[in-house]
Amino acid sequence: MIDLFGLLQAYKSHCDQLMQVVVKEPRADNALSTRSIFSQDGSPLTVFSDIPGVCDFLTRPEFKLGKVFKDVHLYDLGLAAQKS
Repeated sequence: MIDLFGLLQAYKSHCDQLMQVVVKEPRADNALSTRSIFSQDGSPLTVFSDIPGVCDFLTRPEFKLGKVFKDVHLYDLGLAAQKS
């Protein structure tokens, strides 16, 4: 014979355990470190873009526009479709 009361108590206990919020403190050895993308010597990052407005609005001294695709640090591509 099945003990329905015991089965319901076990189910309720299991549900209560699932509903508990477990919050773990971050461990120091797993802490993510962040660092700046800017160079240590203060030289500006070069940016290549195929978006027309970027040339007008990229005026911050930390960036400069690069002309050669392979010689830049950052790519801002709109991937505009070319007419064939």
